[in-house]
Amino acid sequence: VDWLTEKMRSNNFTVSSMHGDMPQKERDAIMSEFRSGTTRVLITTDVWARGLD
Repeated sequence: VDWLTEKMRSNNFTVSSMHGDMPQKERDAIMSEFRSGTTRVLITTDVWARGLD
């Protein structure tokens, strides 16, 4: 996740990423950015399968 995020950012993509090892507050902040349109791409691991809200 982190590797792909950095590769995309280096190519001027607006990208956020999250994974299960992040604190919940950080994941919430990333989701807020994504939902508001601040970032257009969200890269995740299996955290989606466990629910985001």
